Amino acid sequence: MKSITLDNKQMQSKKTVLIHSNFCKAFTGFGKNKKNILRYLYSTNKYNIVEAANGHQFNDPILKKTPWETYGTMPDNQRLQSMHPDQQRIAGYGGEIIDDIIEKVKPDVYIGIEDIWAFNDFHKKSWWNKINCMVWTTLDSLPLL
Repeated sequence: MKSITLDNKQMQSKKTVLIHSNFCKAFTGFGKNKKNILRYLYSTNKYNIVEAANGHQFNDPILKKTPWETYGTMPDNQRLQSMHPDQQRIAGYGGEIIDDIIEKVKPDVYIGIEDIWAFNDFHKKSWWNKINCMVWTTLDSLPLL
């Protein structure tokens, strides 16, 4: 396999794409779908790929096993246990940590792939209209819209 070397100018010109859903190694429909998208985008070598992985804490060691940057979207157990159950549900979908990931990564594109209720009020976040955002929901979520 031929290796591709890029200079700094080419690296800086790459768009950063943040994809937020179940961890790509999760045995779920969202996880498998996300894995296929991430693998393809990574193989093109056209983008800086970042994964936001629901179901894992921010620095979970398993997240280091991907070829792209990956951050968990859940707070640590102590913070999670101190939350009201409604806040825990929101935190499970990344609502508590996604702002930190956006600040750290500064993506050009944000793609959220989940059921519609996972991104409740994301459109009110300070970064929402400052980057290109897309929410991709399942068909069974449409009646809620």
